[in-house]
Amino acid sequence: MIIVYIYVPEFEDYFFIVYMLCKPMLLTLAILYFPRHLPYNKSPKDYGIDNYKVVKIDSISRKGKKIKLNGWWIPSIEKPIKNYEILFAKKNNAATILVTHGHGSNIGKLDLKSDSVIVKGMLPFYYAGYNILAIDLRNHGKSQNSKPLTFGYYESDDILAGVEWIKRNAIDDNSLDPEKIVVWAESMGAAAAILATAKDREKGNIKALICESPYADFASPLKIRLKKFKVSFLSSWVAYWFDVFSPIKLKEISPVNEIKKIKVPMLLIHGKNDRNVPFSNFEILQKAARAEDSNIPNIEYIIHDFGHVHFYKMINHHYLLVEFLKKNL
Repeated sequence: MIIVYIYVPEFEDYFFIVYMLCKPMLLTLAILYFPRHLPYNKSPKDYGIDNYKVVKIDSISRKGKKIKLNGWWIPSIEKPIKNYEILFAKKNNAATILVTHGHGSNIGKLDLKSDSVIVKGMLPFYYAGYNILAIDLRNHGKSQNSKPLTFGYYESDDILAGVEWIKRNAIDDNSLDPEKIVVWAESMGAAAAILATAKDREKGNIKALICESPYADFASPLKIRLKKFKVSFLSSWVAYWFDVFSPIKLKEISPVNEIKKIKVPMLLIHGKNDRNVPFSNFEILQKAARAEDSNIPNIEYIIHDFGHVHFYKMINHHYLLVEFLKKNL
């Protein structure tokens, strides 16, 4: 059998054009719509917290529909835990810390490159005697979908939904103080927390904010992610298709434009060796937070030498987090 190959230069040119159009388009669709519902492999019980309960919280999608968020409610302890007595204060019991995770993670995921949000954002406050509400953001963990992912923009509404849940429960629970609600979040969750706290500035429900490794705008970590997959040359195309397929523009996911609107004390944490959200993001946010038109009454910084969301590796990280709250609540 004889196979004849006919060379058609025009076809190869068209194929290349189609390839260059389709690859970034499909990549962008994956970024926006690919499932992030990874299974839990840890729970509070694994860390000796037996009195937690699973809760469901109503949030709102961009189209006004209800979204069920999954969460854990962990009431405060009455007595200090051995070896953590220095953190504990009885007066902490009335305050509540809302905890949430970063992109692709959830409240029960143990990351091989990092550790669970339980270790990083729950245990320090649990040992200190605070109440804790931990939530999975939409499209993550055991929370419902509301696609596409908006990398903090609409996820900020999930944080505000959690805050409202705490306030409603404070009506029936005298041990909760609705005037003492704090948000701790990391990475994408921290970006969402900045946006949420800026939205909350008139209501004033959030009284303090702790953010680890937030990005100044989503364009920065997006470029890093594309570089990791060795397709950084597609950055401009991906940015174009992002604006086509997403309900919001890429430039709108910009915590740096909102941080100065925040009116509560803030702790900003970042690692010099962060390869997911480069340290330059911290410098940009810091500059905006300290600008003359900034409304932040008190902003503190912790800079460490570890990687992305690895502040927990500092021996005294529990103490530094709790000290910030003791000074600002």
